[in-house]
Amino acid sequence: MNRFYIFFSSIFLFATLEGKQPNFILFITDDISWDDLGCYGSKVAKTPHLDQMANEGMLFHGAYLSISSCSPSRCSIISGRYPHNTGAAELHTELPADQPVFPEALQAAGYYTAISGKHHMGKAVNRGFDKVSGGKGPSKSADWVPMLQERPKDKPFFFWFASSDAHRGWALNDKAPLYKPEDIEVPPYLFDGPVTRKDLAEYMHEVSRTDYYMGRLRAELKRQGIEKDTYIIYMTDNGRPFPRCKTRLYDSGIRTPFLIARPGTIAPAETRSLISSIDISATILELAGAKKDKRIQGVSGRWVCRAACFSEKTVILSAVTPSARAIAWMMCSSACDRCAVSVTITFATSNPRSTSAPTLIFIRRNVSLCSRSCATFIKKANSTHI
Repeated sequence: MNRFYIFFSSIFLFATLEGKQPNFILFITDDISWDDLGCYGSKVAKTPHLDQMANEGMLFHGAYLSISSCSPSRCSIISGRYPHNTGAAELHTELPADQPVFPEALQAAGYYTAISGKHHMGKAVNRGFDKVSGGKGPSKSADWVPMLQERPKDKPFFFWFASSDAHRGWALNDKAPLYKPEDIEVPPYLFDGPVTRKDLAEYMHEVSRTDYYMGRLRAELKRQGIEKDTYIIYMTDNGRPFPRCKTRLYDSGIRTPFLIARPGTIAPAETRSLISSIDISATILELAGAKKDKRIQGVSGRWVCRAACFSEKTVILSAVTPSARAIAWMMCSSACDRCAVSVTITFATSNPRSTSAPTLIFIRRNVSLCSRSCATFIKKANSTHI
């Protein structure tokens, strides 16, 4: 993909200047491995809406869950705590009432909150939502657009939309393409036989159905004119329901697809930096201007800022003024504080104070926390856009 990169961490610098709280949609799928989407390299997957979202937003190659099993993973995300600290570390255990539920803090900050679809976290979680729905249709996703339409229009919103796709047993319908067993890519660790291929073909149908509902949600946001006011995230709770995947600590079990989009705020980009699902709650709370419960173990901005870590970056400014240089440094420093990186800025021209000619600023970062090598991105921007 042809992508350009800007500081994603600059969201934190200017979010408070917007004067308007952003909306959030967290779209969590059920049992989908990271590489079963077209935007993650699958040659078989038919996921045009997710591929478009990846092209228009940010795609993470190194996103990992705190555990590779359904209810413990979801309880970890909603509490912002590691599974062994939630009191719900095993499958089918419910989150205890004494654990934090981060949508509660959003309610206190003035948000309308709703959950629909697969729940699997226990009744104590419901206190964080103004509306609780079990979902409709085979994927439990059919009431999502109506919920988006019927929400209170005088409040910002947070929707936790949890699809039951692609959990066994398969329920095929007209909302996604049918796959031919002979066209399926069989992972090398699975037996390549007719039963496996048929099973994977029906699984891929449900993967594509999540794409269908993402398309409907984004279309509705655009229809309502709130696409630019809304962060929308796509992820899963654990890997595909096959051997060596779900409940296992291989990448096929604990690595998640992770896409986030908000047109006008998040520029098209992709990163190989490591991020964790444990930080989603704290990050959403900061972006919303909501108070973070002290028991939340996730760190706000960690996965956002780690996406912004890189080895080298070049920015070409049409006119570099002292104020423009100060803004550029402030952006670097903000990211630096969260990532513990060192930043060096070098002005390539002999006269960095000159405003008469384009000036190249070379920023080198020595990343000390990110355990994966970061990609190099180049972005051309005017100083007025920084």
